[in-house]
Amino acid sequence: RNIMLRGLISGWTEAEIEEKMEDIIAFSELGDFIDLPFKAYSQGMAARLAFSAATALDPEILLMDEWIGAGDASFQDKAKRRMDELAEKAGIIVLASHSEALIQSVCTKKLTLKGGRIESFTAEPIKRAGKVSKA
Repeated sequence: RNIMLRGLISGWTEAEIEEKMEDIIAFSELGDFIDLPFKAYSQGMAARLAFSAATALDPEILLMDEWIGAGDASFQDKAKRRMDELAEKAGIIVLASHSEALIQSVCTKKLTLKGGRIESFTAEPIKRAGKVSKA
């Protein structure tokens, strides 16, 4: 039910949600807790489900805010691998993060804000995951 509601709110069809349901459950690692009311979830559980659902489909544009903070180190590694897969596809990822290492590993361009104003913008492709990516 949590996945169905999240999917419908995100604009997915019921068929799309049903098709990805098992992947979302498996990726989130919530197991028997998946059917608990969402309000009973810890912050980490909610973040795992949100990340798993948001990245189950191949979105044209994916907005993520400090996504890697969800879960333990094992889940973070798994989440990073999924983000790498999404980054390799044609879609656009907008990532808000304080982690320079994460930005360098996922992004091809970088906009830095300071005090709510643009401090810098890297228009040229930045080095990503040991190679230069073209945006």
